[in-house]
Amino acid sequence: MPVGAKRLLPRCGNVIFHKGWPCVYGMIASNKVYSYLKAIYAALLQRSERTDNSMHTIHTNSVQETEAVGRAFATRLHGGCVVALFGGMGMGKTAFVRGLAQGLGIDAEVTSPTFALVHEYGGSPPLCHFDMYRVNSWDGLYSTGFFDYLDAGGILAVEWSENIEGALPEDAIRVSFQRGAFESERIITIEKGGESA
Repeated sequence: MPVGAKRLLPRCGNVIFHKGWPCVYGMIASNKVYSYLKAIYAALLQRSERTDNSMHTIHTNSVQETEAVGRAFATRLHGGCVVALFGGMGMGKTAFVRGLAQGLGIDAEVTSPTFALVHEYGGSPPLCHFDMYRVNSWDGLYSTGFFDYLDAGGILAVEWSENIEGALPEDAIRVSFQRGAFESERIITIEKGGESA
């Protein structure tokens, strides 16, 4: 645990740390808890940048906690950011994007754009949510409008980025989702262009 991290912990719920990052178990993701998570995330993020860690790993135990991580992470985003999401079906990618939208102040119903391929949620800058599950060729990628959206300066959240890895910008923020030791646990790894996100 980073030096001084215990001072940042709220006296509610059961927060532990894994590789220096907050892991919340059995905690309801209320606005108060979200504020605590955001403060802890920001403080530890500054510390990790100073020590040149290449990635952050966060464990969540519910959809609400995964959304809370997305909400907190949204404060780091700006126009032109590409958030490349990796992981199997049901791993929490859409929940994370729902959190991103909330953190960006966007009031929209966020669902996976499996058949539409892209959903635009508005905002300033706008959030554009892609699902590349069915994309398996360059022609298919072009047909999504992906490259036009890249040039438009919005924030792009791209599910199933493993299908278009060769087309991702070098500075894309890579967010990987894996199942943990039990069914509801998710291990979220965040990495940006070989540097910490």
